[in-house]
Amino acid sequence: MRRPDKGRGKAVKPQRQRPLKRRNAEKAGRKLPTIDAAEKIALLERRLNESLEQQSATSEILRVIASSPTEIQSVLDGIAATAARLLDVADAYIMRVEGQLLKNVAMHGPSPQWAIGTTRAINRDWVTGRAVVDRKPVHVRDLQAARKEFPEGAAYAKHYGHRTTLATPLLREGNPIGAFLIRRNEVKPFTNKQIELLQNFASQAVIAIENTRLLNELRESLQQQTATADVLKVISRSTFDLKSVLNTLVESAVRLCEADSGNIARPRGNDAYQIEASYGQSAALKDELTRSRLKVGKGSIIGRTALNRATVHILDAQKDPDYELHAALKIGDYHTMLGVPLLREGNLVGVFGFSC
Repeated sequence: MRRPDKGRGKAVKPQRQRPLKRRNAEKAGRKLPTIDAAEKIALLERRLNESLEQQSATSEILRVIASSPTEIQSVLDGIAATAARLLDVADAYIMRVEGQLLKNVAMHGPSPQWAIGTTRAINRDWVTGRAVVDRKPVHVRDLQAARKEFPEGAAYAKHYGHRTTLATPLLREGNPIGAFLIRRNEVKPFTNKQIELLQNFASQAVIAIENTRLLNELRESLQQQTATADVLKVISRSTFDLKSVLNTLVESAVRLCEADSGNIARPRGNDAYQIEASYGQSAALKDELTRSRLKVGKGSIIGRTALNRATVHILDAQKDPDYELHAALKIGDYHTMLGVPLLREGNLVGVFGFSC
């Protein structure tokens, strides 16, 4: 419908109003961006493939954890390798807390810095140490340039060539039991999504570690119960056969303590002990110990335990200046020793000795 022109009495055609943004853009001489449908589809497909790959990797790791609950090394190695691949990093490490140290227990990548078994003190001067101390992820864009904030870590980064670094703690009930470290040899910061993915891998590592710990504790408990039952059976069957009971007791103790050999010695007089039962010793070693006089004193694990009337642990008897039974040490090739007193109402009635 035309409307009359008040000035000339003619009808004029109404004009369509263009959107303000489009008119402004045209005035400025700019072209409006257009959405490329093919690019949008490609982006969605890429995100879908990444999501499927991550889910597949997670499912595979959880399957391995479920099928091999005691094979902790292979599980952790697999988690490190998967994290390195999906997060596009030069190397990946999983570390465990041991006292005041972090110990590398699994890795993937060519860097020679962190060999399996390597330890380093936990502190805030390096990225992984700070992640454990602060109990949260630590992300450094360029570690080589962060000398003031991470003096120890920056020095290692300069030496080994890594740049962007990310570490997250392994937390069990809020307490750190380890850490997950990944690094790039270029300055390429991680996205929030990648940081979240590393935390997911860290959670999987905690599951694997906890499963192994709980199963080992259960196995040790069953072994102790079985050993106790075996000894009680022997006692009930051999009321007057003390030697059989002691031999069974030594054998069970050696197995539970994962020692190479063990014996039980009983007092002979006021200042000497004689071995009454043994397990895991060669005939030559038995003869040598039978000929040796196990005096109360520092010269043997039996004598030292009897002297102290307390548990004695010798890390390396072959380097102990007070240890005297050198021939026995040479025959058995023993180093670490453990002595436990057998006390009844405060009186010493014998000594347990273990060697490995």
